[in-house]
Amino acid sequence: MTLRCENCGQVVQPTDAVCWQCGWKLSLTATDVAVAGERPLSVTAVLVYAALTLGIIVLLLLGFRALGRYPLVMLDPKAPIKPGWTFLTDQRQTFTLEIPPGWTWREDDLNGRFADWLAEHPPVGASLYPWNELVGDLEIMLVADNLQPETAEQVPGFVLVTRSYLLAQVTPEQMTAVWRDSVAPENLLAVAVATDLRGQAKGTAVLTISSGGDEWVCRQEGVAGRDGRYLLIACLPAALYEAHAREHEILLSSFQLLLPPS
Repeated sequence: MTLRCENCGQVVQPTDAVCWQCGWKLSLTATDVAVAGERPLSVTAVLVYAALTLGIIVLLLLGFRALGRYPLVMLDPKAPIKPGWTFLTDQRQTFTLEIPPGWTWREDDLNGRFADWLAEHPPVGASLYPWNELVGDLEIMLVADNLQPETAEQVPGFVLVTRSYLLAQVTPEQMTAVWRDSVAPENLLAVAVATDLRGQAKGTAVLTISSGGDEWVCRQEGVAGRDGRYLLIACLPAALYEAHAREHEILLSSFQLLLPPS
């Protein structure tokens, strides 16, 4: 707000008592200017600000409550991730997984390279048994592997993350029955219903498969999700099972959905 002398029209400062050009005694003071510049907020504006503030508080409370009930990621104290493991999230932001050093991962793409890689590695397809023969919508979402370890310390094998909407209708108890009925007794090493870190039941099994003259030991787990049931499969050569079975258990236990099951 620009102040001018009432007498000569020259610009004066809010703190001036008289005009320094003509000596006229000024009627406006700094206090008058400050009061004149104030504009009280309207009732509507106050209500709008209050509503916005209340909305932000409610959203924060709901967010903290949801996170408190269902954290995004939990660590298994009985299966700590070892140093050098890689934390990854799929491109759909659906799940997380930890893989050992030296492993690479692949996801489906539009160029057919993923399908070509699967066709070149028969043990990966064979590890889907018996579910690939029982459900027609089994989708492979991610494959991670180290089929040719460079050192003896590296963990060999591969892991599959698959999903099926039809499997969502199968309970963990029914999954164990399928394994017992479909897998030859000599190939079924273990089968049980277990619980994950969030207390959700899951069917688990350890079985052997043959592919190209090689024997593999695979661990399969069924994890319930909002968009179907996830079938996790981790396999390693049978000759190396005793040495690396624990790492494969840690690998599967690191799998977590980023959204809670329905």
